[in-house]
This record gives sequence, C-alpha cells and structure tokens, in this order.
Amino acid sequence: MSSEPHPAEAGVSRTFLRRAGAWLALVFAWSWGIAALVAALRLPVDGYWSLLLAVPFLVGPLFASLLWKRFVVHEPASSLDTSLRFGGVVVLSWLAPVLIVWASAFVANAFGWATLDLTGGPIVERVLSLRGEEAAAQMRAGLDASSVPYPLLASFQALIVGLFFYAPLAFAEEIGWRGVLFRELRPLGFWPAALLIGLAWGIWHAPLVLLAGHFPDAPLQGTLVLIGVSIPLGALLAWVREASGTVWAAAVAHGVLNALMGFHELILHAGAPQVVGVMGVAGGIVLLLVAVALFARFPAGPPAPAPVV
Repeated sequence: MSSEPHPAEAGVSRTFLRRAGAWLALVFAWSWGIAALVAALRLPVDGYWSLLLAVPFLVGPLFASLLWKRFVVHEPASSLDTSLRFGGVVVLSWLAPVLIVWASAFVANAFGWATLDLTGGPIVERVLSLRGEEAAAQMRAGLDASSVPYPLLASFQALIVGLFFYAPLAFAEEIGWRGVLFRELRPLGFWPAALLIGLAWGIWHAPLVLLAGHFPDAPLQGTLVLIGVSIPLGALLAWVREASGTVWAAAVAHGVLNALMGFHELILHAGAPQVVGVMGVAGGIVLLLVAVALFARFPAGPPAPAPVV
C-alpha cells in the first residue's frame, strides 16, 4: 500500500476531484471504446467469442490505473495497493457471497417471482431446453444418484472457482474501483464515496451487459436494474476493502459472486434474471438490507483493520 500522503487528506479539494475525474475518463474511454469497436465491427459476442469483448473490457480499470499513475499523478506503478492481508474479513468476503445468493433465491420465492426447487429440477429443465431429452435424462439420473444435493455442491464449487479463477480477474477491476478511485474519493466520507463509486461502476458495465445479452428478454430494463444493484454491492465491496485493509478482499468477494451469477437457474423455476437473479431485484433487496444494516451499525464506515505485526 502506498504511504504517500493524499493531496486531499485535509478535505475535499479541486485537485483530488480532478484526479478522480481523470481516472474515470480513462477507464470509460478504455472500456467503452472497446465496446464501441466490437459493436462497430459487428464481432461475435456469444460463446467463447464473448471473451473478445469481456476480457479487454474488464481489465480496463487496471490499465486505466497504470496510465493514471504514469501520466496524471506521476507516481510509480508500484504505489498501487496490491498488498494482501489475511484475516477474518477476508474469510467473510469469501463466504458471504454464497449466503447472499441463497438469500436472493429465497426472496424471489417469497415474493412469488419464481418457485424454489432444491431437487435439481431447474437445471434439468435448462439442460432439456439446450441439449435435448437424452442429456436431461442423464442429468436427472446423476442428480438422483448423488449423495450431495446439487445446489450445495455447486455452492462449494463456486467457492473454489471463485477464489482461484474469478478473483484474480476481479482484481483487475477492484484495483481501480475500490483501490485507486476509492482512495481518491475517500475524503468525501466512507458511505458517499462507496455509493458514488458503486453507481459509476454500474454505469460503466452497461455496454458490456447490453452487447453480451445478459438480459435477452429485457435488455434495457435488466441493465437499469443492474446499475441500481451495483450501488449497494459496490458499497459492500468497499466495506470489505476498508475493513480488511486490502483490495484483495473485495476481489475475492467479487470473484465468488461472479462464479455464482447464474445460480438462480439451478434452484428456481421460471423468473426473469433481472428480477430473480443476484444482480436482479431479488439480489438488490438482499444487498440493500445488508448495506443498510452496516450503515446503522457503522455510520462512519468500518473500523480500521488491525496493524500487521
């Protein structure tokens, strides 16, 4: 972590707003420029081709941070906060996304937006629609023979895949949003900074969500919902980043959540993703309740992490 004094430690100043604005300009120019190029060239964005869009887009915050350090604030790239601290908050950031996703499914069921089914029926239906009756029958037989319910097995797998695969990718986002930008806007106060960054983060995702077709039945509605849900989610990622003292805690939570993004399809019958998914209305309710509870308990933000001995 950089030990250099922040230019706005004494309060809000035009200098730090210009610094934050420059970073935002760089990240939007990079990622939205890539999305515009993909759209203009009409490149395929389905299946494995989606990586052509997603990977360059999502590493935008990392590259924007490197450019910002070099050409805007004239600081060495080594001053980026890449330190890793182990502790209870990091463990919580690993496990909490599973609880949030499960809670989202129960909310969707409680409001009648979808029907909860822990027997594996929803995944069998999905296999049937994608691969036919024979594949669905094989899936059903495998589920019946398993001693561990499929949703529980999928949750455990997401913890492993999210930690070792998605978290390093998520770090490329978090080093910018909850790293550079959060440090720049922190003089506004923890909650204002966290919520503003969550809003900007959600808006930044919009071209990727629209081009990749994450909400095929209602692309505009789904994108607007995702932007709204990104606000409390961004605040919670900022929370674990500050409470743990490491951007890696936010990256771990972000990575596990990405690994669980389609989890509603495994345990819910029907229901549009923009309504029942963790980045839909149901997930937004859970995330908002958690954020409100933390605000009520810690209105000034999380306590500082214990020093490393």
